[in-house]
Amino acid sequence: MKLSDEYKLLVDCCRSSPCSETDKEISLLVQNSALDWDFVLKESSYHEISGILYKRLKGLDLLSGVPKDTARFLRHSYVRTLFTNTNLQGEYFRILSVFRDKGIECLPLKGISFIQDIYEDIALRPMVDIDVIIKSQDVDKASNLLAKDLLYDRIPDEKDPQDSCHMTFIKSEGNVPLELHVDFDYPLEVPQRIVIPGVWGRMLESRSESEGSKMLSSEDNIFSLAMHTRRTGKQFILKYICDIDRIVKKHGHRLDWGFIIDAAGRFKAVSPCFVLLKAARDIFSTPIPRHLLDRLYVGTVKSYCLRRMVTKSIFIKKGKKRNLDSRYSYLFSYIFLYDRLTVSLKYILFISKERFIKFYGLHSKSKRRAEFFYTFRMIYIPFKLAVFFFQRCEMLIRQYLSRD
Repeated sequence: MKLSDEYKLLVDCCRSSPCSETDKEISLLVQNSALDWDFVLKESSYHEISGILYKRLKGLDLLSGVPKDTARFLRHSYVRTLFTNTNLQGEYFRILSVFRDKGIECLPLKGISFIQDIYEDIALRPMVDIDVIIKSQDVDKASNLLAKDLLYDRIPDEKDPQDSCHMTFIKSEGNVPLELHVDFDYPLEVPQRIVIPGVWGRMLESRSESEGSKMLSSEDNIFSLAMHTRRTGKQFILKYICDIDRIVKKHGHRLDWGFIIDAAGRFKAVSPCFVLLKAARDIFSTPIPRHLLDRLYVGTVKSYCLRRMVTKSIFIKKGKKRNLDSRYSYLFSYIFLYDRLTVSLKYILFISKERFIKFYGLHSKSKRRAEFFYTFRMIYIPFKLAVFFFQRCEMLIRQYLSRD
C-alpha cells in the first residue's frame, strides 16, 4: 500500500508493536522539511489518533523537531482526552457500583473496555460517551436507577423499543452521555437479537481499578466493534483499526477465530467483520490468518469494492475535501456493510428525518422544504446519487484531459 509521508508517519506511530526500524523511519519522516504538518494534524484529528501521535513522538524525543504550534496542539489534544476519559471512566465505575448493588450485570463496550485492557495509557483512545451493555430483562430496573439514583435523563428514541439496540441518557451535571445497550446492533436482518448467546458466560476479568469488574471476551469485542461500524457516521477511521490491531496482538494466542466466523455467518455480519479484519491486516500487518479472511467470503466484486472504499476513505489526497466523500462513503457503506441488499435499502430509504436532514445538509433550508424533500426521499435520494456520479465522472474526464 503506497502512502504519502504524512500517512506513513500516522500509521507508523499507531503501530502497537514498534521496532527499531519503525522508530528510525518515524525519525526520518519528522526531519523531512517537506512534511505537511497541517495535513498531519487535520488527519490525526479526523482519525482520532492525536493522542497516540503525541505519545509516540514524545517517547522518541522527537517533539523538538515538530513545529511549535503543532506540538502544542498535540499536547492539548492529549491532555483533553486524558481529562475526558478520566471523568467518563470515573462515572462508569459509579454506575457499575450502583448497578452491582441492585443485582444488575453490566459490561463496558468499546472505549471504556479498551482503555482498561488494550491501551497502556488512558489518553490514547478518545471517547465521547459511556457505552454499557446489560441483560434485556434488567432494562426497566436500570432505567429507573439511572433516573432516580444517578440523575440521568432519558433522550427519546425515534425507534420502536422492539427495533432498538440501546437507549440514550444524559447527565446534565457534567454533560455526560450514556448509551445503555441490550444488543450489539439493530435487529434488522435476523428475527432474534444480535447479542451472541453465551456472552455473559464468556466474560473476562478486567484489569481496572474496580474490584471484580468484568469485560467482554475478545471475540465479542471484535464482533461488537464490527457491528458498531455499520451504525456510526465515521466507519473508516484509524481509531477502530487500531482497536482491532491491539485486540489481536494482545489476545490473538487465545482468540477463537472459528467462533467469530460462525457468529458472523449466523448473524449476517460477514461484511463488517471482513472489512475491519482485512484493513487491520493490510495497514498494520496485524497477524490475522489468511484462511480466516478467505472463510469470511463476501464475493469478489464486493470484496474489491469494500477494500477500495476503505482505502479511499482512510487515505485521501492532500487538498481534497472530506465532507463530501465522508457523506457518500457513509451512504455506500450501508450498501456494502450489510450482507443483504434488502436490509441496505431498508436502512437507506427508511432513514429517520433528523438523519436525512443532517446527511443532505438541509439545515439551511426552511423546515417546510426539508420536510418536503424527506416526504419524497424515494425520488430525492436517487437524484442526489445521480448528481454525485455525474460530478465524479466530469471530474475524472477533466483529469484525463488535463494530462494531455
